[in-house]
Amino acid sequence: MIPQFVLDALTYEQREHQWNQALVDGESGVFVAQSGGDVAGFACGCRNRDPDYETAYPGELQSIYLLERYQQKGLGRALFDAARTWLKAQGLVPFMLWVVTDNPACAFYERLGGTRIVTRPTDVRGANVIESGYAWR
Repeated sequence: MIPQFVLDALTYEQREHQWNQALVDGESGVFVAQSGGDVAGFACGCRNRDPDYETAYPGELQSIYLLERYQQKGLGRALFDAARTWLKAQGLVPFMLWVVTDNPACAFYERLGGTRIVTRPTDVRGANVIESGYAWR
């Protein structure tokens, strides 16, 4: 869904800095799912970063990822619920998320009650992709 050249350009140091900042600044709710001692996935909620939507949807589910071998076991829903609870406690509801339109996770978001409110082209580090915005009230 994201071209390989974009993924190849990501560095461990950049991601480590990003996550350290998210954990230290207190502006994000970060949740980790474990299974048998392994990290199975994570979710991160924050204030909406998109100025076009921050008024109508003050919260954002910035990321939610679950390794494929842990999918269909309820962990994705648990991560989503934890992030949603955090967003609500912060007064950041309604909220939304952005996802590449071709991502199979779109069906997961729809099962969780998300409504696709917009589809738009976007630039992801030099790659043009189509993304969809899902919202929860």
